[in-house]
Amino acid sequence: MTKAAPTQCCQCPTQAVMMVGSSPFCLNCYSQYKQLQHMDFAQNLAMLNIANQDFADVLGMPHLAKPVQIPPAPFHYNYNQSVTITDSTVGSVNLGTAKDIQVAIKTMEQNGEPGLGEALSGLLKAVVAAPDATSAQKNELLEQIEALTQQVNAKPEERKAGIIKPMFAALKEGAAAISGVAGAWTAVEPLLAGHLQLS
Repeated sequence: MTKAAPTQCCQCPTQAVMMVGSSPFCLNCYSQYKQLQHMDFAQNLAMLNIANQDFADVLGMPHLAKPVQIPPAPFHYNYNQSVTITDSTVGSVNLGTAKDIQVAIKTMEQNGEPGLGEALSGLLKAVVAAPDATSAQKNELLEQIEALTQQVNAKPEERKAGIIKPMFAALKEGAAAISGVAGAWTAVEPLLAGHLQLS
């Protein structure tokens, strides 16, 4: 495997960053490819363990050999959940805040909240790309999203209701005022409210 010149992934429209044989892969597709490889590897090891046990049973001997340990599958990150700025209408957006949100989203996915993570990723992209919002509006919404994602990833007993409720209300109001963001907020609102136990 060697690095490739920028080209399109053979599996999707994403830009490729590496080669597997003669095929260009983006990080997302490569991660899925490694998971498929592990599935085959794990199946072969399981068959080896079964054959080993059958061999001992046929000979009528105690099974002395230890079964081969099957390693856990590699974790699949959705590398496509990223914010790509290609339009001049984006303006001056705090990309550091956007990156912090992406890191928090990946943590949610690892903690078993892929649906909420995907919805928040959609909201993040909508805010950054919203053509009808000023840079100040975008940065304010990003700061509110970042604060709420930190509360999502905190332990329930460590969450601060005094911060969560007004921040949630402010984000709801700000998102509803921007047509390009309102739809994404509609998708994330019930998931976020449910996770943070807001009634």
